[in-house]
This record gives sequence, structure tokens and C-alpha cells, in this order.
Amino acid sequence: MATAESPTACSRDLVRLMPQLHRWVEAHAGQGRRGDVSLRQMAVLALLAPRPLTVKQLADRLRVTAGVATGLVDRLERSGYVERRPGRTDQRVVRIALTAEGREARQRAEHALGAELAAELAELTPAEMATVRQALGLLGRVANKTARKTSSAG
Repeated sequence: MATAESPTACSRDLVRLMPQLHRWVEAHAGQGRRGDVSLRQMAVLALLAPRPLTVKQLADRLRVTAGVATGLVDRLERSGYVERRPGRTDQRVVRIALTAEGREARQRAEHALGAELAAELAELTPAEMATVRQALGLLGRVANKTARKTSSAG
């Protein structure tokens, strides 16, 4: 039997919590409070922030088909948030890059969503907030580790 502190119990609780958090973010995205990008478009902008990627790389990271990723890129390109750039050494390779407007849209979306979440978190005590901060750091470490495993396996 899993104790409350066991990895099994923690993972079970986290798996149960993730859909609730996802629904909250989607609900706020659907109300247009985060600017003019959808949740999935926001994910694309975040993935492109460090460096340009190909549509296949985007699709792999989003775990969607290349067709879905192409549709997302097309919409973001029409909005002026991304641009297609030919590869430096191979002109057949097209990389998707953020534009200045895309970086601004990402920042606006993150700021708006963060402000709404901060309003919810404001109800916590300072001690609870410290616990949340510590937990987020630990979860970030786990997420980074699983992301590295996923990218090396794919």
C-alpha cells in the first residue's frame, strides 16, 4: 500500500490534478483573457522561444501530426507571430521562427494567465505559498528530466 509520501501516491495525485489545471487554462484561453492566442498556439510560441524549429520538430514536441502542427503554424503566421525561414545550409529545410510580434504575444499571454493564477494563489497563506514554490521547483526538475528522456527517445 502506498503511503501519502510515496512516489506512487504523489504521482497518482499529480495525474489527477493535471486535467483540472488543464481545464482551468483552457477555460481562460477560451474566454480570450490571455490575449489572442489559444492554449495550443501558446505552446507553439513557447517551443519556438529558444530557437527556430521545423514543423516536424514542433509536431514531435507537441505530440501531434505534422498536419496539425502545419495548421497551427499557418494561423500563427497569418497573425504575424511566426515566419518560415529557409535553412542556412539546405534551402529545402524550412524552420519556423518567432517574430518580434510573436514574442510580444507570448509575453502578453503568459502575463495575463499568470495574473489570473496569481489572484487565485493570493488566497494561500505565506507558509502555503512557500510550500507551493518548493513543490514547483521539484516538479520542474522532474519535468525537465522526463522531457530529456522523451526527446532522446523520439
